[in-house]
Amino acid sequence: FIMYYVFLYLQSMVAHVQYYYAKKKAAKEAEERGEKAQRVPFSKVKYEVASYDKLALMCHRTVGNTMEQAIPFLSALWLHAIFVSPESAAYIAWIYIVTRSYYPIVFYSGMPYILLSTLPGYACIFILFYKLF
Repeated sequence: FIMYYVFLYLQSMVAHVQYYYAKKKAAKEAEERGEKAQRVPFSKVKYEVASYDKLALMCHRTVGNTMEQAIPFLSALWLHAIFVSPESAAYIAWIYIVTRSYYPIVFYSGMPYILLSTLPGYACIFILFYKLF
């Protein structure tokens, strides 16, 4: 769960940094025109910037992908630990956590590097479920 909160913090931090630069840019442009700077809505920066900023998209997708995979992973992990083996569940969980930890880096690098994080994660979930049957 610590890694998930690190991802959330990174997402929030990037949004605030981009908001700072958007305000600075708006003020500079207004000063050049001799006008008063228009207010830059934080929501516009936080939610629309991901459509054109790779760093913001990386942060949003890291959090989103972690959330999307959390339900199958945690379900498989607990079922495996209860009905098969807590030791093997813990071992597979550590592999899963390591592969999740570098997701932001490989996402930023793009295809095919992102598969270095997603495919091992899917394999861990599959193995946890497979051994139940």
